[in-house]
Amino acid sequence: MRDSRNLIISTTICSALVFFLAYIYYPDILDASLPKIDHAFFSATDDGTEFQSMIVFCLVVSLIPIVIVGCWKLFSIDPGIARSVSTLIMLACTGGAFLFRYFTIRQELSMQAKGSNYSVSYQFEDVNYEYYILTGLLAGFILCYIFFSKKRI
Repeated sequence: MRDSRNLIISTTICSALVFFLAYIYYPDILDASLPKIDHAFFSATDDGTEFQSMIVFCLVVSLIPIVIVGCWKLFSIDPGIARSVSTLIMLACTGGAFLFRYFTIRQELSMQAKGSNYSVSYQFEDVNYEYYILTGLLAGFILCYIFFSKKRI
């Protein structure tokens, strides 16, 4: 019981820390994650949309430790190698979904800007990295279920 309480407390603290760091470094993360293509730029149609996107991004990123620990508890994954593998699966799926979105945005911008003498605009509201991260988390959770669930449905 005590170990479970310590795990919940440490997971909550880790999640809050991840949220805080994502909130502080969001402009840097966003700048690094938006593709750099000649004659293409990102624009926001509404100032509130950027703030809303930042909060949703921070919430989704802060869910990562909670989902990982929830996966450990739900599927009774023993400490050690199995937990490390399940964590790597979840992070790989999340990172893969993020990279997939990065390259799809890059491809869309490249196709629009190719052969154009004009600047191409991409709406900031359409970036949606947070939804791809959430999809990657869900995919990682499902893979962990397939690999580590002791009872099959």
